Amino acid sequence: MENRMREQLVNLNEGWKEKNLGPINDIERLQTIIAQLSHEINNSLTIIKGTLQLYKAETKDQTTNAFIELSESNILKISEVLDEYNFYLGPHSKLEDINLAGMIEELLIEYRHQLDYVDVITYFDRVPVVKGDFNRLRVCFSHIIRNSIEAMSAGGTLRISVVQATSGYKITFEDNGCGMCERELYRFGKPLYYLSSKGKERGQLSLLGFISNYPINISVRSKKGSGTSIEIDYPIHY
Repeated sequence: MENRMREQLVNLNEGWKEKNLGPINDIERLQTIIAQLSHEINNSLTIIKGTLQLYKAETKDQTTNAFIELSESNILKISEVLDEYNFYLGPHSKLEDINLAGMIEELLIEYRHQLDYVDVITYFDRVPVVKGDFNRLRVCFSHIIRNSIEAMSAGGTLRISVVQATSGYKITFEDNGCGMCERELYRFGKPLYYLSSKGKERGQLSLLGFISNYPINISVRSKKGSGTSIEIDYPIHY
């Protein structure tokens, strides 16, 4: 395990480590499995939900009704999670022109109430416009920004830049939050690996979905206690 870890992580200066989230061989298999499981689970949930509704209509016991409502709430939550998994790992939608700077600025406005203790520094090279799936890319950026904010609970700086490269744009999200240790970085990006319970698992799924559907490259650089940097090489044309 330790030898494999050294092979996949690049040693950088001052203890920083880097991992490249290149093509994942099992991603197509994972997509198929999730699609099949979602279909079967949703069918069963529909039957369970219908049964609960019938039982709810026939009983007036408050304790029983409370139990039924709790069950219905959790059924809805399961359905929503399955829908999100399919969204992240499913095929992309129709490609459209996307203003990367405009999208990022809109997301920062949405997160403005969580940025009281975080300084945000942005730099956009010209007007970066690319082709892509608008909704999927927006979800991906949203999760990255949210995870960076959560990693700086004691305050910090989030730097976001979009600069023109040879064949596209390099998009960078860099925070000086809690960072990841070597083992966490090694496992980061593995299908179904959850780093925490604060939404990071879905952020990883959105990244995996991009890797499987787009010719892009993602590199993650991190050091425990110092922060994390995510770099996305995004082509102008596919």
